[in-house]
Amino acid sequence: MTIDFGDGYVDVPRFSRWQASDSLTASLPPGASERRFTVGPAFFRTFQIEDIVPPPFATENGSDGTIYHFRSDPEAPLALTMHLRAQGPGVVRYRVGVNGEAMKDARTIVWP
Repeated sequence: MTIDFGDGYVDVPRFSRWQASDSLTASLPPGASERRFTVGPAFFRTFQIEDIVPPPFATENGSDGTIYHFRSDPEAPLALTMHLRAQGPGVVRYRVGVNGEAMKDARTIVWP
């Protein structure tokens, strides 16, 4: 499922398997040399992040969730991939955000 944010997007898995590897990808729009990707707290009730490519230079907890900070060329979009593993089956509803834009809803169905 693709969620549009201005010039960027977040592609979340529509379906996933319990205990199987999956990925969430994003293209963060060009802008200041720092880019931000935010994931709401509900995401972490089901998903474990195994790896983030490229790695963020900082991570912080904000009012909307966990904010990952990345450095990149200010003239080009930043492509990132989060490698995930679902820790339990069910329907997962969570929110994602890019560069401080309003958070948007996402949903993943995790099969047993």
